[in-house]
Amino acid sequence: MISLKLIKLSDLEFARKLRNSNRENFYDTKEISKQDMANWFHELNYWFYIIWLGNKRIGTIGIKGDELHNVLIDKKYRKHGYFRQALKTLTKKDYRLEVKSDNEEAIKAYKKIGFKVIGYIMKI
Repeated sequence: MISLKLIKLSDLEFARKLRNSNRENFYDTKEISKQDMANWFHELNYWFYIIWLGNKRIGTIGIKGDELHNVLIDKKYRKHGYFRQALKTLTKKDYRLEVKSDNEEAIKAYKKIGFKVIGYIMKI
């Protein structure tokens, strides 16, 4: 059973390690330190959840308005429909998110769920 729980201090190390192990899929690919993570947590100004499968943390998802952030599922739990289940627990049903164009695994997964490409973000 998938559930979302607001992040707590005791979840920071899980979220930090998950983010660092997937940092190649972020625009800012630097490794996040424990202090960086603590600073982020104390300045957090949007809803940020840990995705739980029963009593196991398996991912993260942030929600700011209609935009999803830091959507991550631990690699060993991917391709089981857990992100789809997490989305179903949310009351709002119309979200958008940004994905790096070379993150083919995520793009394929998001399209399978029903997300559609609506534009591009350009960077020089």
